[in-house]
Amino acid sequence: MERPVRDGAPSVWGPGGLPSRHFSTAESSLVIPGTAHRPLDIGGGIVDNAAVPRCVPSSHSITRYGQVRGSNSLRWLPALALLGCAVGHAPSSGARPSAASAEPASRAQAPSLKPASAKATQTTDQTQPQPLDLPLTAFDIVLEFDDEQWGAMPVAVHVPARKAPSERLPVLIAFHGRGESKKGPQRGVRGWFDDYELTAALRRIAEPPLTRQDFQGFVAPERLVEINERLAQRPFTPFIIATPYLPDVLKGPEAFDNAAHLAGFVTQRLLPELRRRTPATADPHRVGVDGVSLGGRASLLIGFTEPGAFGAVEAMQPAVDERELSTFAELAKKALAVNPALKVRLVTSWGDYYLEVTKQLHRSLNDVGVRNDLLLAHGTHSYTFNKGPGCYEMLLFADEALHR
Repeated sequence: MERPVRDGAPSVWGPGGLPSRHFSTAESSLVIPGTAHRPLDIGGGIVDNAAVPRCVPSSHSITRYGQVRGSNSLRWLPALALLGCAVGHAPSSGARPSAASAEPASRAQAPSLKPASAKATQTTDQTQPQPLDLPLTAFDIVLEFDDEQWGAMPVAVHVPARKAPSERLPVLIAFHGRGESKKGPQRGVRGWFDDYELTAALRRIAEPPLTRQDFQGFVAPERLVEINERLAQRPFTPFIIATPYLPDVLKGPEAFDNAAHLAGFVTQRLLPELRRRTPATADPHRVGVDGVSLGGRASLLIGFTEPGAFGAVEAMQPAVDERELSTFAELAKKALAVNPALKVRLVTSWGDYYLEVTKQLHRSLNDVGVRNDLLLAHGTHSYTFNKGPGCYEMLLFADEALHR
């Protein structure tokens, strides 16, 4: 048995603080897409399906992932610096390139959902102006933004190799946890690539088969087989990954107001700048938002606040309080009214102290007609999870959701 680790965790994670129960890492991973209405064998015995969130529409089985689309190999080359212009506050001013206690916000009013990406849905890669003359080889940059409310907001960006200058790539916006928020902008912005070892995961996923060691031991044998079969059939296809620094601003009564501001930063400043300075797609259906812990909370709030800007929203071990469930459900319902094609997935693990509230959130979304998948993985709420299932499940989900 292994006690959940509090790496990067908020000082308070709900009414009970740390969980009193220990979780076994020998339990199996389950993918629950809409439904599961039978007892489930999770490796440690049979769990009555009353404990499993009911999904919509109803079915009677645990279904597998679809196959990964596309084929390419990732080449990781030294970072190239790009020249940029001075930072401004208007979206058109651009950025200059250079080489969580999530306390309940149940009393806060949810922001009104604006279909801000209505124009974006009419834009295509064919009509979008070509970016600066960019190399076809992989490169990394950091975009520096100054936010009038929170100060420095750097964004680390990885652009994989391309086959042709005209090729436009999908984009994943990935948010780190509260541990990196506390490190400050310059260190925190590298959370995914350095602290969670996403750089290493990108190398490994391009050269399968993956091993138990790649997942830091946090993977069920059958899940590992499934992933490797999938990669053998259709290799991982790289995409642009942008990891913004996330200030610790999504707690307390101001959480939802701050989330609206953060969503505006992503959709009105970051995404336009990525499309100017990288071969990022103009198609919002090929843009995703993801994150872990505090970052998972951020991805839900941003994705549901600006649903027309994204094709997929995933939240891993999201820092959500049970008193906020109805608010999140209402946001999601409004989001799906704007973008019915939005893909939503929640990820938790048997040792995550947000396990139960994530399952409740899964049910709450289904109750208001928002279909969403739930992945129950191995692992604790820790850096070890982030380096293992966190990286690989995020990459696999985005590859399938955005390459279409």
